Amino acid sequence: PIADQAQPFGIKRPIFYIPVGQGFIVEIINDLDFIEFNNRQRVFIKESDVLGDQNDPNYAENGSSFYRGQALADEESEIEEDDMQLIRLQFSTSEGATRRFVLGFSNRTTDGFDYGYDGGLVDDIPSEDMGSLFNGKQYVLQAFSPITDDKVIDLNLNASGDLMYRLEIVELNNIDPSREIYLRDNQENIIHDLKDGPYDFTANAGQNPDRFDLVFRNDQTLSNNQEILNDALVFVDQGSKLLFVKRLDEKVKTLTLVNTLGQIVRSENYISNNSLENGISIDKLSTGVYLITIETEKNIKIKKKIVIK
Repeated sequence: PIADQAQPFGIKRPIFYIPVGQGFIVEIINDLDFIEFNNRQRVFIKESDVLGDQNDPNYAENGSSFYRGQALADEESEIEEDDMQLIRLQFSTSEGATRRFVLGFSNRTTDGFDYGYDGGLVDDIPSEDMGSLFNGKQYVLQAFSPITDDKVIDLNLNASGDLMYRLEIVELNNIDPSREIYLRDNQENIIHDLKDGPYDFTANAGQNPDRFDLVFRNDQTLSNNQEILNDALVFVDQGSKLLFVKRLDEKVKTLTLVNTLGQIVRSENYISNNSLENGISIDKLSTGVYLITIETEKNIKIKKKIVIK
């Protein structure tokens, strides 16, 4: 699914079935002569089976929405029980605009792009918006491999800078009650337990692709990692145009440089610590402010601003 930006904000919950008359987008990844839709892909349901209390989250007006638990499948259709773990998040502004986005976790999905599960944006990102981030693209639906303590999910924030913002959990499905879920604010060095309540914040204008992460470790583990973050020394020698990263004991998995427009201008994998200690050339980059993100093999992220003159 791909999100339609005609009305970018809202809280209408996505559902499993596409009702009669509802348009949708098909993305083709290989050369095909045609796409076939046939009767076996249909599920029939009576209008009376979806009517109910409007305060019920499964309420659907005039049969316009179909819900898995209420569907009447024919003899040839078997609906697989949905065991995917879901975290439904809501981003909102002080002016009342909202965006809901969903993170899913299962054994049948990966931390890469999963066709049929991951849904991005059709148009440009609205001026006030938030979602998960993968390969520089924002998603409103994204699936991952199962949750682990060291999993880190990148979030993208687009802000005008004039408002107050809030991020909160609105629903958890198939999530272990003991599972900890934290929002990590890399700018303010704050770890917030989203299961305890919403997180309110202000933001700089523009895209903020490196400020927030969703993490699943407890406070003590994160505190130990903070020592690594604080010890690392990142700086630029303006004369030689070399970028140095010193006092880093962990092996580096990825290094990225992002400009003020949110564009990735450099990305490298598995750079040796010796190379970082001796400096890597950045002479081809334009003058300006950049955000460097270093992720270690233990999924610890170091984020620093650098200035190239």
